[in-house]
Amino acid sequence: MLMEGVTMRIATQYELENRKEGIDGRSIWFPYQEMLMAEFNPQWAAKLVAEHAKILEKHPYSS
Repeated sequence: MLMEGVTMRIATQYELENRKEGIDGRSIWFPYQEMLMAEFNPQWAAKLVAEHAKILEKHPYSS
């Protein structure tokens, strides 16, 4: 999905600019991307939240 790629790029840039030592970057990136996606379409955001949950189930935050 186009918007998922766009919001991922924005969210990862946000994480890079707000990176904290010892913190898994996804803990900043995932919620920010979900918020951005919700601004476009709440249903897309719900799908993204579910995708992130699956990722975190297999690969939990490291911090």
